[in-house]
Amino acid sequence: MSQKSTNNHRSKKLAVEDSLTLVVLLGGLVPSILVILCLWWLDLSVYLITIIGVFLFFLLVYTAITVRSKIQNQTRSLLNLIEAIAVGDYSFRGLSQNNEGVYGDITRVLNSLAQTLQRQRLQSEESQLLVKKVVDQIDVAIIAWNSSDEVQLINPAAEQMLGVNSSAARSGEFQQKPVLPDHLHFVKDMKAGDTQVKHLEFGAMRGQFRLYMEQFISEGDTHNLLFIIDVSSILRREEKKAWQNLLRVLSHEINNSLTPLKTLSETLKRQVIKREKDDQLRAEITQGMDIVSSRANSLVDFVKSYQQIAKLPAPQKAPTELKSLIARIVGLFPEETIHCTGESVLIEVDATQFEQVLINLVKNAVESAAFNAPTPEPNAIEISWFINQSGLQLVIKDSGPGIQISDNLFTPFYTTKPEGSGIGLVFCKQVIEAHDGFLSLANRSDGNGCVATVQLPAPAS
Repeated sequence: MSQKSTNNHRSKKLAVEDSLTLVVLLGGLVPSILVILCLWWLDLSVYLITIIGVFLFFLLVYTAITVRSKIQNQTRSLLNLIEAIAVGDYSFRGLSQNNEGVYGDITRVLNSLAQTLQRQRLQSEESQLLVKKVVDQIDVAIIAWNSSDEVQLINPAAEQMLGVNSSAARSGEFQQKPVLPDHLHFVKDMKAGDTQVKHLEFGAMRGQFRLYMEQFISEGDTHNLLFIIDVSSILRREEKKAWQNLLRVLSHEINNSLTPLKTLSETLKRQVIKREKDDQLRAEITQGMDIVSSRANSLVDFVKSYQQIAKLPAPQKAPTELKSLIARIVGLFPEETIHCTGESVLIEVDATQFEQVLINLVKNAVESAAFNAPTPEPNAIEISWFINQSGLQLVIKDSGPGIQISDNLFTPFYTTKPEGSGIGLVFCKQVIEAHDGFLSLANRSDGNGCVATVQLPAPAS
């Protein structure tokens, strides 16, 4: 009951301008009545008293209306200024140059506040624009999602990695917000500040990735912020640098050792032929010297082949028609059964280097038939290419025995072929990575054989 009476009491309160108007009326009414009484007491003319009374009445009404209008105008101006600030319009200014006193001071303070907020918002927008440009251009994948696993932020690097529609992601407005991919659900167990390095696959992309988790609060909801850094390219560069340095040292030491060894073997061979009287012994020693010289030459050639890979020039990319390029390569193996599937597509590659890569891969597929036991069998080779979300994918399949040990496929100096040098796949991988792509080999899931996959950036449309 008391609460209801309080509310009724508040509802009956007069507005400020009404209260001040009433005060003005009461303040002017009392002296006006006194003036009328004095004139009546002095026994002046009734007409004069009436005229003076009417004049005092209109003066009093005019004064009250003027005071009320002034108060309403000043208050309304301040209210408009405050409402503009409340809705984020900091361009509105109150007129304070003709106002003095409290109203003028309030107006100047509010104008200064609006100017400060406008400057801060401009600085904030400039900072956000700078951050957006950095996030869009950085090659680190950045993705943020809320407690419902709805993706709230994603940059172009993450778009390409996760296969999200670029236009919708860039605008920040999804018709249906994408959710966190299933193969990233393990990051839910990560806490803010956690860092992990994992081998992951994102569509056609695969490799070692460094994951860093953070959290932030937006609109009262806790959001997760994940940074995904592809460290495979860094590891590959360091690995390449390491074995190139090793190769340089080995080349120097081997060449320094082989040159005098080869010269010495030739000298000993001539001396044996000249001085040895025993024909059988001379033939055996000569044959041994020939073996030493032959192996020395083989080692020199072996080192030179690796030196050529270490000094492989940067690719000179140019538009190349893939279908005709593959047709030329297939023509190099007329006795093999090679099925090709794919549309005509123009790619930006170094035609010479890329052609040699495909020759090596097709040659490996052809030679895999020789490992079929107990006797070689026909080896059907399939070459296909197509455009997917990650770019151009080229696949070469054979029907050989497949890969027995995959750990050393791209290790320099390692080979399973009796006469192999171990540089073919190393060369292929180096060329493909120089084209911003990657090469992978795996056993077929649909039968016997191996599948080599070459992934390149999407061709220009």
